[in-house]
Amino acid sequence: MKAPVLVTLLREYEARDRPFPDRARADAALERSDNAAAEILLAALQRTRGGLDGASAAVQQTLAHAGDETTTVNTLPNDQGFTT
Repeated sequence: MKAPVLVTLLREYEARDRPFPDRARADAALERSDNAAAEILLAALQRTRGGLDGASAAVQQTLAHAGDETTTVNTLPNDQGFTT
């Protein structure tokens, strides 16, 4: 979910006409599959969307907008502790 989280977060900044401040973490999340960087980006999205449920719903919308109507973004940790 790294890419959909990042796309959603970038759209948040774009909608507010603000530059994205965390390019280094975005690069790390995507280029090195850095889970810690991705978690920080998700936390930023949670702050703008009122928590995990709101952030997950926003990511779900991003996926749907891209044509993915089947993926479900989870809001509860799975057996490995992962959420969105």
